[in-house]
Amino acid sequence: HVPRDVHRRKITRRAVFARDGWTCQYCGSRSSLTVDHVVPRSKGGSSTWDNIVASCAPCNRRKGDSLPRQVGMHPVRKPRMPGPQVFIHVASPTIPAAWRAWLPHAAEAA
Repeated sequence: HVPRDVHRRKITRRAVFARDGWTCQYCGSRSSLTVDHVVPRSKGGSSTWDNIVASCAPCNRRKGDSLPRQVGMHPVRKPRMPGPQVFIHVASPTIPAAWRAWLPHAAEAA
């Protein structure tokens, strides 16, 4: 057994984009991606996995410093901490065939 601190997975832009399928969580665009705090930090939001989503630049500007209900912009999927396969793909976009027997099925397909 290898001890792992699964509660401390580092939040990076690339990991957020990978978790969200490289897609804006407001409009579905796949270009000009940035990250957005669903509840802005100025309104008490935190920089945690369940408050950060991938957003295209136009949606991020349109939402601005507002709460989702104020502007009617809610993420398509509720943000959450990603599974380990996201971090495997961020670290190694091409998964060696020899690894596949030990990885979750989702890691093979992504």
